[in-house]
Amino acid sequence: MQNGHVNGAAPGAPQTVQVNPQQAAAFALQFLARAPTTRAEREAYDTAEMFLQAIVSGQVMLTPAPQVTDAKAPDAPGATAQ
Repeated sequence: MQNGHVNGAAPGAPQTVQVNPQQAAAFALQFLARAPTTRAEREAYDTAEMFLQAIVSGQVMLTPAPQVTDAKAPDAPGATAQ
């Protein structure tokens, strides 16, 4: 991967990359320990580390994100009744 593009794909083209979540979390944990934190950031840092550790240990079931549609709901602002 170079400059955010996979295999020379055009910029802005949607990409699907398969990632092993446990490997990705373990990789992130290597760097999280070295990240400087302030006292105010510590709670968020600890929460991020907790989630990454849970993913690495297999305690989290990751599911695909729900698909978002562009259709407006009937009661959405700007929608017109027909």
